[in-house]
Amino acid sequence: TAESPIGFGRCGERIDFALGEIYVSGVDLIDGTPVLDIKPYIPYADSFSSAGSGWASAPIARWPVSFECSVEADLRSMIVDVLELDPRPAFQQTQLPVESSDGSRFGIEIDSHEVKYEIRGGGFVVTSVSTL
Repeated sequence: TAESPIGFGRCGERIDFALGEIYVSGVDLIDGTPVLDIKPYIPYADSFSSAGSGWASAPIARWPVSFECSVEADLRSMIVDVLELDPRPAFQQTQLPVESSDGSRFGIEIDSHEVKYEIRGGGFVVTSVSTL
């Protein structure tokens, strides 16, 4: 009926006909992004055995992260998760590669904390963490 939402599929949560809204999950979208078309996955039409991942097939580089300061365990884990992937802009990664840029210093905001770090010994060393 028009008043009751119906369920559909794994990524579709529901359709609310009364409000004219479709609720989806499991997709990489920012909340509120318009969804223009939804189609079911049909293996014979949507599966391409020769498909490749192209430039995205290279493994993701992860860098060692160490600390010169004391940091609470949960925040420490969050900082490692961010820094090990080298969050610097691509131009900085190119101009100052981790392997050869000892002494280069940076800062980043993580969970309301200012994290200062530098490149040292082929990885990142957190030198200070302060609450903003």
